[in-house]
Amino acid sequence: MKLHVPILALLGASAGLRAEEAKNSSPMGFLAGVMIEYLDTNSDHVIDLGEFQSGCDRGMGEMDLDGDGFLSDKELGGLGAMLAESKEAGGFVATAAGVLLASWMKTMDADHDGRVSRDEFKTGCQEYFTKLDANKDNTLARDELLALPARILGK
Repeated sequence: MKLHVPILALLGASAGLRAEEAKNSSPMGFLAGVMIEYLDTNSDHVIDLGEFQSGCDRGMGEMDLDGDGFLSDKELGGLGAMLAESKEAGGFVATAAGVLLASWMKTMDADHDGRVSRDEFKTGCQEYFTKLDANKDNTLARDELLALPARILGK
């Protein structure tokens, strides 16, 4: 009987790992993981408003490849490849996460000129933090990030 306990424990642990892997293998699960890793600078597994705003500022600079202060369709279209390269995870999941992220950012184009300015991006980040913060605790947890498409793109 003693032998069965370690085997059951291993089976339970591997089932937990498979569940975690499945959570990360969807485009939104992958994107939520990337966002937490990128934005959660104090490693408490949630993103507060300061971390979110700081990450948005840093992200704008990294995505604005030509340095013109705007995110163009071309720059937003390359987000999937950028995510895949930074996470060393290619294929469908990273590409689809990039499409989700680009779609989200395109909604920030307030003047509808086909590009997102630094000011539009900053304003959009502030508005979307509020929309994503479902429980109004001024932090974003993984489950709130997983709801991004419904809360942002579905409006």
